Amino acid sequence: MGGVAYVVMAHTGPAAVAARVRRLRELAPLSHVLVRSAGSLLSDADAQDLGIALLRSEIRVQWGDWSLTAAAVETFSTAQRLWDPDHVVLVSGQDHPVTDLAVWESGLDGVDAVLRRDPRDHAERWRSCWHVLPAQSALDTLWWGLSRVSARVGSSRGIDRAGDRTWVARHPRPGGPPVPYVKGSFWCVLSRAALTAVVEAAADPRVGGWFATTLLPDESFVHSVLAARPDLRTVAGATSFTVFPTVGSAHPRELGADDVNAALAGGAPFARKVVGVDGEFTRRVDAAVDALVRPGACVRPPA
Repeated sequence: MGGVAYVVMAHTGPAAVAARVRRLRELAPLSHVLVRSAGSLLSDADAQDLGIALLRSEIRVQWGDWSLTAAAVETFSTAQRLWDPDHVVLVSGQDHPVTDLAVWESGLDGVDAVLRRDPRDHAERWRSCWHVLPAQSALDTLWWGLSRVSARVGSSRGIDRAGDRTWVARHPRPGGPPVPYVKGSFWCVLSRAALTAVVEAAADPRVGGWFATTLLPDESFVHSVLAARPDLRTVAGATSFTVFPTVGSAHPRELGADDVNAALAGGAPFARKVVGVDGEFTRRVDAAVDALVRPGACVRPPA
């Protein structure tokens, strides 16, 4: 069938997700949209109203481990089966369009991947094998105590809390990565060929199995797999504009009115993290984009 498919990873705020998707559909009316959620975030009636496909996944996502990567691969495979798109665009349920998507899509011809790479070395994420520990509040005191002990003795084996969210155990790993290890943003654009390479690598225990025991594999798996494919054309670029509260922060902050101009000028087609149905950020961004889509529209430019 071809075309562009937007795959939306959503987990909370059904009204806000519907608002984000509705705006996406306005700006990319000829493209496909697949929303992935656990449970019944959106109903079948919602999907029919929005003109989208739903994937109700059984994968329980936990921040920091392979589950988010597995959920993305499941979503990619579903879009592949439904539409065999020329490109897939991976965004979250808190991503809001900040450009004329129809025009942006035309620039994807000949591109196999749009990736935002982190040039820093993150070898600590793979030199150890990482295993997620049971997420039970009753065990937090135990994990905290063991992490203090391992930090105090400087052991190569120990317990850490990844991103202040997920308790993980680590131990030394024999050998190196099966492909060049590269870290970057999870949110990306993939062509049909790149998508196939990623799905096949995820099913390969020598590649997907190896990354499943790294820390935050969602930020490295796609980048690393495609780094080993010089035959595919990867260009540097962000799919989502984000703002982190401090250098080294694990999670971006919510966007507000003061971020509008930077989001519009950033070059990414989406901005994240946008919450709520009709905030000041979305009103100002939508007005600015509408002025581009419909020249001469009577709108007030962003302040």
